[in-house]
Amino acid sequence: MSSYLPFMLRIFAVAMFVCLSGISSYAAEYDDVEVEYHNKIKYVKQNAKLLLRTLDHWDLGIYVDGKKQRISIPVEKIRSVDGGTIDEFLKAWKEKHADELCPTCGGDCTLACKKCDGTGVLADTKVPCKKCNGAGKIPCTEKNCKDGQVPCPGSCLKLSEGEWVKGKPLEVKGKKVIKRAGDNQLWIMFWWKDGCCAWSEGHVGEIIKTGDGRPKNLGKCPVCKGKGTVPCKICQGKGELECPVCKGEKEVSPPCDACKNGKVNCPDCAGRGLKVDNAAACPKSETETENDLASLPVE
Repeated sequence: MSSYLPFMLRIFAVAMFVCLSGISSYAAEYDDVEVEYHNKIKYVKQNAKLLLRTLDHWDLGIYVDGKKQRISIPVEKIRSVDGGTIDEFLKAWKEKHADELCPTCGGDCTLACKKCDGTGVLADTKVPCKKCNGAGKIPCTEKNCKDGQVPCPGSCLKLSEGEWVKGKPLEVKGKKVIKRAGDNQLWIMFWWKDGCCAWSEGHVGEIIKTGDGRPKNLGKCPVCKGKGTVPCKICQGKGELECPVCKGEKEVSPPCDACKNGKVNCPDCAGRGLKVDNAAACPKSETETENDLASLPVE
């Protein structure tokens, strides 16, 4: 027991020397650089102390409400560093620090998934497409399309334009209808200085000339031939489109359950992109998620 205590004291002394000597737990540090990153709401630019923890996770030393804070953020949430893209920054850093990169992944932090050959999907398995419920088709995405038809772009009567009211107008006072028939047809009114004229929905697709005395029906619209609608250009008048997910095949290959988008963390560097010794010197926090971590004071 007497020999054990001096040994532990020596270990403690070495540990204190390492801590007090200022050895950094970061792969690299940059003072006062402009970083553009996503703060969970939008992209913002801010001067910060950039602490390169690992190649897939950085710490930023920033001021929040006048106080120094340190936040940890995934690299994919960072858009630029000092005006250059994040990809350009990482490429330059890797070229300068090639001897520090993980020899297995080359600093990429990930490798292609062997289960799906890096495709991100299980090609040999098929399941019904959720986008189209296995139909291969989806409704036309044009908001005004109904059964493959859209309102005529011409100047004819259309139920989608103007004020259509049920019941034929029988009596008016001023510019107000005070009595209507009990029919179920929709009617639209056109007023002029000596009174008004009304046309029913049966005249949809016909052109009514106004502004020159009594409104006059000029007949069927030359654009829609009196129909009031024309074939939708988006769906070619079919009312439906090929499903963009399954491409009309009705089935899709499900996502690979062994990776994320065809990539897995490099097993030799635990997804840090650095050699084992370097990666061990800057371990990830157990609380890290894909979003920003809780803020920590900058020392």
